[in-house]
Amino acid sequence: MSWAAAAIARRDQQTATTSHTNAAAAVTAAATGNPIAEFFRVFIGDGTPDNPNGGLIFGNGYSWTETTCAGTDPCTGGNGGLIGSGGNGYNGGAGGNAGWIGNGGNGGNGVPGGNGGTGGQGGLLLGNGGNGGAGGAATAVTSTGGNGGAGGNTGLFSMWGDGGNGGAGGNGAAGLPAISASATGASGGAGGAGGNAGEGSWVFGHGGNGGAGGSGGAGGSGANGSHGADATAPGSSGGDGRDGGNGGAGGTGGAGGQAGQGRLLFFLARPGANGDGGQGGAGGDAGLPGDGGNGAGGDATTPNGGNGGHGGDPGTPGTGGIGGSAGSGGSGGQPGASGAAGMSITGPAGNGGDGGNGWTALSPLTNGGNGGNGGNGGRLGNGGNGGLGGDGSTGAVGPSTYRILATISGFDVPFAVAASPDGSRAYVTNAGFNGSGTTVSVIDTTTNTITATISGLSNPYGIAVSPDGTRAYVTNGYYGSKNTIVSVIDTATNTVIDEIDGFFVPNLLAITPDGTKVYVTNSGPPANGTVSVIDTATGSITTTISGFVTPLDVAISPDGSRAYVTDLGWNGDGTTVPVIDTASNTVSYTITGLNAPYGVAVTPNGGRIYVTNTAPAQNGTVSVINPGSNTVSQTLTEFVTPVWIAASPAGDRVYVSDVGFNLSGRTIAVIDTTTNNVATTITLPHVPYNIAVKPDGTRLYVTNLIDDTVTVIDTAPSVLAAGNGGSGGAGGDAGTIGDGGNGGTGGNGGNGVGAGSGAAGNNGSDGSSGPDGIGGAGGSGGQGGAGTNGGNGGNGGTGGNGGTGNFADA
Repeated sequence: MSWAAAAIARRDQQTATTSHTNAAAAVTAAATGNPIAEFFRVFIGDGTPDNPNGGLIFGNGYSWTETTCAGTDPCTGGNGGLIGSGGNGYNGGAGGNAGWIGNGGNGGNGVPGGNGGTGGQGGLLLGNGGNGGAGGAATAVTSTGGNGGAGGNTGLFSMWGDGGNGGAGGNGAAGLPAISASATGASGGAGGAGGNAGEGSWVFGHGGNGGAGGSGGAGGSGANGSHGADATAPGSSGGDGRDGGNGGAGGTGGAGGQAGQGRLLFFLARPGANGDGGQGGAGGDAGLPGDGGNGAGGDATTPNGGNGGHGGDPGTPGTGGIGGSAGSGGSGGQPGASGAAGMSITGPAGNGGDGGNGWTALSPLTNGGNGGNGGNGGRLGNGGNGGLGGDGSTGAVGPSTYRILATISGFDVPFAVAASPDGSRAYVTNAGFNGSGTTVSVIDTTTNTITATISGLSNPYGIAVSPDGTRAYVTNGYYGSKNTIVSVIDTATNTVIDEIDGFFVPNLLAITPDGTKVYVTNSGPPANGTVSVIDTATGSITTTISGFVTPLDVAISPDGSRAYVTDLGWNGDGTTVPVIDTASNTVSYTITGLNAPYGVAVTPNGGRIYVTNTAPAQNGTVSVINPGSNTVSQTLTEFVTPVWIAASPAGDRVYVSDVGFNLSGRTIAVIDTTTNNVATTITLPHVPYNIAVKPDGTRLYVTNLIDDTVTVIDTAPSVLAAGNGGSGGAGGDAGTIGDGGNGGTGGNGGNGVGAGSGAAGNNGSDGSSGPDGIGGAGGSGGQGGAGTNGGNGGNGGTGGNGGTGNFADA
């Protein structure tokens, strides 16, 4: 084949690959143009957009531009004539080939993500090959960059000319950052490969340089971990923080293009340089970890605070992409550098949540709730703080335990007992066996010992102390020689200073609140008993009231207007309580419905009257009388043989001695006057008889006929302990770096109701400091509550430990 024929064949081959748009335009021009001009144009002239190839003899191929090659379709450069260079391609279109003499056209750069066009071949006899077009950079996330186009070779018989350089590969696209919690970022796209270089001419030409590989795309960053939710339900724990997502790996760098060779390896025909490999893409940044949620505080139902949630761990940074390999076959050319790793999280991040506070007790006698523990920090997080301990509630006054304080001996058949108005003394009549007693014993209520014995009595029976405490009036009973006399004692000297005569076997007596009158029951004459009235100013009987059978006990209303008398009847068949009008000293009313009434007591507010009934046998009762209507409103059972009765100064309790069947009883019933039920029963070692209540209500003095003793009972209410303060929650531990959380402060103990105080809580110990973090401070112990049985302070929470170090190895 001739050289001319070879050049024409090469051009025609390229023409066959030209885009259909360009070919159609050339046909149209040939059909419609000037025939003479078109004839010459076939042989001489440069290519145009409508007819890209140059003339067959002279002319360069058409080079496409942004204006003439709109859109994204590739446009191939036109071929040159026998003497003429090829045109440049566009949008990844190939460069046009030269004829005999001329340079090949350059390949067009690729559209985004597309490959570069191949360079056109140099002239058959003389000329350089065209350069390959660069690959387009990737645009879609994680996609690969376009490959560079190959450089054009020199002509088949060319003696002078260099091969075209390969086009650079396009860069890979960055990976998409993760968006869902804790997700890993997407990897970056790989860089496109560099184009291979064209071969040089036979003698003096150099091979083209290989194209550089494209850089890999950066990896997407990891998603941040979500924070743990704060707890809302009382005492519940906070949610744990989620781990941060891992960064995506960087894309691989594109391989460098292969160097072109000289056709003969003379010293003037050297190979080209190898293309450098593309740099690997940077790794994606690590995602932040989430913090733990805070625990919820306690409440009355769930007093302890909830624990804080644990912090999450950070994500792992993405690895850098591997650099592309260098091209081969020529000199030089370096592998691409690996991409840098993504950014690590430095902290503090992923902190533990704080523990919830313990409930501060509101209900009496309740301990405060413990504070919740702080959550542990993640690998880079601080520990959460422990919750505060709740305060304990205050103490309270509870029911009395009615414990026996003392049993005093040294009496002679002790019968009646009365307390002085100031409560410092109690006076006990010693009736003696078969009426042989002659004394009254004086008890010091502070030491509960007998401090004096008053003589000059005869079978002393009942006793009452004047409201001013200066006088005590004592009846002398049936068996004595003075059974018509009431003796008057001077309490300052503890001597009998007067004897009032004119009674008939006096039994019991009561003094009006103003101290001007003493009402004394007389059991005789038989079946015709009376009540005598003493004028304390004159020390004489002013009135004797009749209308009774066997009057026994008497009680005065708080306002002094009435005296209530139990009438035991003849042989215990009485059924009434006569009411004396103290102004006229006459029986103004008779209350019926009783059954062998024995003892009587009026509450301090005068609102109720309580009467013991010794019948029926072994089933005695206590009647509750309404003084407004003078009727029995309620009858209480649960007794055997109730005899004497006394009301507390506060009026909330009535005490009833029950001697039982044949003096076998050992109990005192305590009646709650609010409900009129027996609230409790005091068990004694002896048979209880007469009762006196200390004016402050804190002591009962009970005579024991058979054992010649007096029992002292503590009626004071019990002191119930105040609530303890709750412990502070422990601080959370830090991870490999970070500070430990502080321990919570212990709650304060509740205040008691008396003197003294509860113990203070212990301080919490500090957390240990690590190589990369400070230990949390221990919480302070709570204060002890003041007062008797004050609550103990809660212990402070332990501080969390500091970071342990060695994060890189964690």
